[in-house]
Amino acid sequence: MEAQKNMAAVFVAVSAIALVVVAFIQSNKFLRQHAMGECIKAGYEEYSYPEDNTKSTTPNMAAYKDCMAQMGYTVTETK
Repeated sequence: MEAQKNMAAVFVAVSAIALVVVAFIQSNKFLRQHAMGECIKAGYEEYSYPEDNTKSTTPNMAAYKDCMAQMGYTVTETK
């Protein structure tokens, strides 16, 4: 009977540790995706043309990198 209690305690402990690890990994992925989404918004410059009342957006990689650095992530460019 004592061995069954010990096995149950070990199973519960291992399950709890696995749950904490999975939760940490998922929260880290969520936070990075959230940072990327917010920095993509910050990484665009909007230009307006008053003569024909139109607007255009241009990506600004420096602003994106700066935003990601402020949120604690590094950006590497691939070519």
